[in-house]
Amino acid sequence: MAYVLYGKFIHEFSAYVILGMICFSCSPNSPVLQFYDSDRRFPAWGFGAKIPQGFISHCFNLNATTNDCEVVGVDGIMSAYSSTLYSVALAGPTLFGPVVTKAAEIANHAVQYSNNKYFVLLIITDGVITDVQETKDAIVRASDLLLSILIVGVGAADFTQMRVVGVDGIMSAYSSTLYSVALAGPTLFGPVVTKAAEIANHAVQYSNNKYFVLLIITDGVITDVQETKDAIVRASDLPLSILIVGVGAADFTQMRILDADFGKRLESSTGRIATRDIVQFVPVQEVEGQHLHL
Repeated sequence: MAYVLYGKFIHEFSAYVILGMICFSCSPNSPVLQFYDSDRRFPAWGFGAKIPQGFISHCFNLNATTNDCEVVGVDGIMSAYSSTLYSVALAGPTLFGPVVTKAAEIANHAVQYSNNKYFVLLIITDGVITDVQETKDAIVRASDLLLSILIVGVGAADFTQMRVVGVDGIMSAYSSTLYSVALAGPTLFGPVVTKAAEIANHAVQYSNNKYFVLLIITDGVITDVQETKDAIVRASDLPLSILIVGVGAADFTQMRILDADFGKRLESSTGRIATRDIVQFVPVQEVEGQHLHL
């Protein structure tokens, strides 16, 4: 039985298993999963298949029952998966949003009823997801819950969309996005500062003790200076800092104003003074020339 003791509460780890409709073998490692659930019962769902009811489903019980999605142990998962292959027709597109939402609903239900469990959603897939934004939205909504998501990519598909993790993930996502968008001005910072502030504020409301850092990398001169000032001042009470990196030879005078390193805090259009200086501007040329002063 796997438990984590915390004060007077016992947090029981349950693994929520999602099996994409693919032919795979995970027997060498999968037995490890069952030790993170005390009763060895796993809710297991499939996605991306035309089910016997006649429609394509992106979240259906892997054991083919309508009222109980649980199977017993890893052997039960593999057995349900194998038998389901004969009763469904594999079909795209590959959508993660519905299964993430389903797992989040269960995790949220546990919180509401003070059921101190931590949930792990395991997604195994060989497909490239086509509902990227919907999946992002579902993940953001679930980020305050006791839920983690582990995605395992099987096969040789392009899993770029899954890899927005760490610096390599950022660079990969940036490179691929360049082929699907057309660069255009003007350069506005206000919307992204506001978005970051919303996330930080959401964490505060739910007593999620996180500190956020917004990194902005730009080669342009901003055209919404006042709107950006207003957004920064509004965010100055939140657990948020903003690091702006200027790339190239543009005139970054406005960035230095936002930085407010000269003892004068930013003032909004309504006359409100920033609670604190949350912006740091770094010009890459000065870093390369070793003349950086923070």
